[in-house]
Amino acid sequence: MNLANSLEKTYNDLLFADIDLAMTFLKIAETTQPGESAQRNYANACRAYGDVVAKLQAVTLSDEEQALFDEKLSLLRSRLRDDRKLA
Repeated sequence: MNLANSLEKTYNDLLFADIDLAMTFLKIAETTQPGESAQRNYANACRAYGDVVAKLQAVTLSDEEQALFDEKLSLLRSRLRDDRKLA
């Protein structure tokens, strides 16, 4: 694997990690007593989602990675919409 491929793989891995991070923030927000902490974690999840969407143009994913990415991003988007009441 050459350097360019290695960097692309790392960038893709970080993008998936950002989605997982956003889901973690949502899970914490959902299990925290309503208030400032829940709102902060929901805001962090929104920020991570925004980062993923902003970086989306810079990635090249295999068909398998794209399918997984689309599934995870769709779930995150749906959960953010459902959890808006936390904000």
